[in-house]
Amino acid sequence: MTMKPRISILLFLICCSLAVSGQQPVISGMDVRDIACAPGSDWQSVINHAAGTMEMVNQNHNLHLKMWYERTSLSVRECLADLMNREGLSTSYEPFPALVDHHDAMGVIAGCSEMRRPVKVLLFAVKNSDGFYVLRFKCPDECFTEHLHQMQQMISSIVIGNNKESFIYYAEKCRNS
Repeated sequence: MTMKPRISILLFLICCSLAVSGQQPVISGMDVRDIACAPGSDWQSVINHAAGTMEMVNQNHNLHLKMWYERTSLSVRECLADLMNREGLSTSYEPFPALVDHHDAMGVIAGCSEMRRPVKVLLFAVKNSDGFYVLRFKCPDECFTEHLHQMQQMISSIVIGNNKESFIYYAEKCRNS
């Protein structure tokens, strides 16, 4: 057996073992520390993202996720207000408490206009020792409700670690056919 088929078989077996063992994430290094997610095949990484961020888009390219770390001494409500101000977002909804990987978070649904189209944003600030992990989901207003399930799946796949040497990554789940 040549080397190429052996490598293919080895990769297949690794993928199958990951699927059987609870679908552990496969690491791909990024610039934001201590956070990971396993989005599955419905998401793809945005190649030209800003340093210190991770950006992903769904398969229809109409739901965008951006994650980064915001170092600040502000409270969670002040942090969300600052982020909304910087991004030109407005809301008529009150922020709501949430949990992201068993960490306290605060979320808010906001809106803005891009290219004269209404856009909805679901923004989360997840508390860490010296700041917040920020998750920003953005999509056209008319499909926001349809995307809630995808957003929930992504949020439930997030893992926040305490290892100062870890970095943000995403993992693709291997499926059994």
